[in-house]
Amino acid sequence: MTLANAGIGYFAAEQLAASGATVVLGCRDTVKADLPVQAVRSPVEGARLRRMRLDLADLSSLPATVDALGIDRLDAVVLDAGSRCRSRNAA
Repeated sequence: MTLANAGIGYFAAEQLAASGATVVLGCRDTVKADLPVQAVRSPVEGARLRRMRLDLADLSSLPATVDALGIDRLDAVVLDAGSRCRSRNAA
């Protein structure tokens, strides 16, 4: 799973897809995930991609996100340093 709207997350998604991995693109706005999905599929024929809503600003949503994956095994999670994780209680 990667935050793949742009930058390092997008590059990681493209490279993982090219290696044959199934890649889940986690984005706060799944509509915004359409562009990276199309961009990865263009050079990577047969890319196995999924997208799902993921908001790291709301960590209480993570259990539901994990359950929604519906998988038995997750091999890696890629979070780039540019992710905007923040507490809802932050000033």
